Amino acid sequence: MLHILRMNVEITQKILQLAVNGITGIKINHFASFNFEGFENIIDSFDGIEICVETTQREGYAFELQKGCQVVTGATALNWVVLEIQKS
Repeated sequence: MLHILRMNVEITQKILQLAVNGITGIKINHFASFNFEGFENIIDSFDGIEICVETTQREGYAFELQKGCQVVTGATALNWVVLEIQKS
């Protein structure tokens, strides 16, 4: 079963590499994949990430970003990214 899952990931990576190359002309040599927890951990390992917004944004109790730029934690960055994806 693990062998099948590993093959699936490799196929997905190859398709993504070809798609990016076809659209942008940029050759992708390396690929990293991570889940939501991994996203948070990556951001937190850099002591946060700067996010700049034109207006104050809030999503219930999940997060609040004031107008302008601020450094946020991985959890806040993840919640903001999810909200932005839902908007589009």
